[in-house]
Amino acid sequence: MTPLPPMPLYDSIRGTIERFGIGDTKLRELAAAGVVESRKFGKKVLISQASMLAHLQSLPARVSAPKPIERAERGRF
Repeated sequence: MTPLPPMPLYDSIRGTIERFGIGDTKLRELAAAGVVESRKFGKKVLISQASMLAHLQSLPARVSAPKPIERAERGRF
């Protein structure tokens, strides 16, 4: 198995989206709210990868599977 490359200190919006699998709008909301650290470098926005990782680790873990939707609640297709 190939080892993962080291995580950079800061990465672009696109790189952060690809690394953590979240959406562009949500990432920009987190940065604007100060939840994750961001820096402006010219026209480019850079996101602190350590602050993004810390934010994700602070979220509650999902411990149960979602409740299945009852047949009557699904509607007809």
